[in-house]
Amino acid sequence: MVYHKKNTRTTYAGLGICFIAMLCLLSACNQQYTDNPHGIAYLDAQTPTAKGPSVSSGESNLPVHIQAAGLGAPLQSFVQRYGLPKGGYSHPPLYAFQVGPDSYPDGGSLLIVTIQNNRAIEFSYVAGRNHPMTYQEAQEIIARLLPDDVTGPTLIHPADDNKKQCLVKAYQSQALAKLFQTQDFLAVTGADARSGTITANFFPDLSSRNINGQDGDSFTGDSELANTTNASSILVNLGTRPAC
Repeated sequence: MVYHKKNTRTTYAGLGICFIAMLCLLSACNQQYTDNPHGIAYLDAQTPTAKGPSVSSGESNLPVHIQAAGLGAPLQSFVQRYGLPKGGYSHPPLYAFQVGPDSYPDGGSLLIVTIQNNRAIEFSYVAGRNHPMTYQEAQEIIARLLPDDVTGPTLIHPADDNKKQCLVKAYQSQALAKLFQTQDFLAVTGADARSGTITANFFPDLSSRNINGQDGDSFTGDSELANTTNASSILVNLGTRPAC
């Protein structure tokens, strides 16, 4: 009788371990790519309007090495380059600017700029549906946003479908190190990162991958695969903390 009770307890323990293992496997199978916080999902949740937020006029004061519409530039320089921010998509301190003559989402792309103390501290570039963005084009867009003294990139981690992990690269700029406070550069742990560091996150295109001979608009779980050619958006921020 004692033997029977011991065996039962052992059986229950074995079942419990198997159950936990199954949950872990299911969790791995349902792993999904992290979304760009100011990417397509963010824009789809907004209601476009004709009028954008007002922006004070005046000449933009550009520090040395800072691009006219790049990291560290004032809001006025973006207005001079792209025109007034787009209504609906812009919610200060986020300002969305139309890139190209066609309207987002079917035509042109949007550049979403986060402004702090009248300096750009973060960017999201979201490609329009009719203008898919290759990884090479994404790299060129990022180069136009960074100071001209930038060095890099170095690889933080590669794109990996199995881990639902996107491509992330890091850069370094002494101009940004002088322009921003140390606490503006965040590391993975949430502590201060090295001053002047920049992270570029390449979010994959999940809308056009062919699976089992059928195309879909979006894939989740173990069917969510990245297009190996195109990126849906990019996020450029200060520090060395990946967003995906």
